[in-house]
Amino acid sequence: MATSSDIRKLFKAFHQSPDLHAQVRAANTPAEKHAIIRNAGHTPVTDQEVQAELAKALPPATPEDQEFVGHVMHLAAADSAQANDA
Repeated sequence: MATSSDIRKLFKAFHQSPDLHAQVRAANTPAEKHAIIRNAGHTPVTDQEVQAELAKALPPATPEDQEFVGHVMHLAAADSAQANDA
């Protein structure tokens, strides 16, 4: 299970390394995403872990918050499905 610190480090890594972020987004399976993230020295996170961490920082949920959380989870969670098949 990823800690709050692990999640923050992964977000920071995605921000600082567009190549890492692109590699994770291009992966076709959760196992591929996990391998890329581990090889970069980070801990893969699940949708539930990201959602729990974001919930700590957000005030009571609004529809806009839920949409934002959904986008962040899709981009950052290692087990999310790939959306860009283009």
